[in-house]
Amino acid sequence: MIIYIGESINSCVTNGNLSPVEISALEDIASAVRSGDHLVFGDAQALIALSKFVKLGDSARAAYKSVFFRVPQQESILEKVEVYVNIVPGDGVPTLNTVANQKVISIPLIFCADMNLRAPLEIIFEEINDHYIYEIISKWYVSKALAVKTLNRRYRPIHGGGNRTYAVFERAQRDNNLFCLCITDSDKKYPTDDCGPTSVRVRESNDLTKVLAHHLDLDFHEIENLVPLSFISEKSNSRYTDAMVAALKIAEQNGHQEAKLFFDYKKGLKLGYLRACPDASAYWSAALPGLSQDCSKNCLQASCTCDLLKPLQNRAEMRLQIEQLVPLYPDECPTLKALWKSIGSTLTSWSVAGPAKLV
Repeated sequence: MIIYIGESINSCVTNGNLSPVEISALEDIASAVRSGDHLVFGDAQALIALSKFVKLGDSARAAYKSVFFRVPQQESILEKVEVYVNIVPGDGVPTLNTVANQKVISIPLIFCADMNLRAPLEIIFEEINDHYIYEIISKWYVSKALAVKTLNRRYRPIHGGGNRTYAVFERAQRDNNLFCLCITDSDKKYPTDDCGPTSVRVRESNDLTKVLAHHLDLDFHEIENLVPLSFISEKSNSRYTDAMVAALKIAEQNGHQEAKLFFDYKKGLKLGYLRACPDASAYWSAALPGLSQDCSKNCLQASCTCDLLKPLQNRAEMRLQIEQLVPLYPDECPTLKALWKSIGSTLTSWSVAGPAKLV
């Protein structure tokens, strides 16, 4: 997270209006500079004042001096993130405001004294291994969308435990002493489908007054739907997977670029499901008008498990490839590219970090 020390801190330092607790908080922020878990910079005059503030220890003053010297190189980053922290004097709780399309979390200095600023951002994933694809997206976003050569990021991945993710997020909000991002997908199988219980429970438990935590609620089926079709096709060793990819490309040509985001790679597309759900049937019939919906086995409607499109056949092998952080690119599809940009922006903004061990 970017932690910005504003001009108001300069006035307090200059006038000597800082309490012992606020001075202790400034020491804690300086420790975050040294650890590099967050990117600290700010108003030049405030940083100069802090570097000379005799009530701070030598290492804290040196940390603020080092931040002052790197401000020109890092100030442009502030304009590119969607959220950052602004440190203000006084007491109270953090608040969230929107300024010029950016979210600004204002944190009073006294509240900072109770935070663990030497801990990096925590990102809660439904499953811990999900973080690999999000890391690939973040790296793509930094290099291609932001087009910056170097931007340090740091976070600690947390296992949400599937449908227990809400409880992990609730605990983080209850502690309210570090930055936290919780990511859920919707489990939807078509755009107007109802969201699954994991997403719903996190949304219902989300305390919007606890602004140090944010719920990134993604409106697609699940993690694998972020993988470009070209990668799936390249790694395919199955005619069933080839047929699935071909069908999803046909859906794109029919004006349904979003179809790949709702296809169930684990279960495929089953006739019985479409028969039982008219809305799903209407969507997939429009996306894939040439797809036969006749049951070759004459199954009873309520018990038909016949595949219209079989699931992804070599999921495990593809997951292993992704866990090696192979670069992927969403450029083949504007819909996917826009989603990668949105996700990458949020992940990058929350996980921005500074260089470690500056002083």
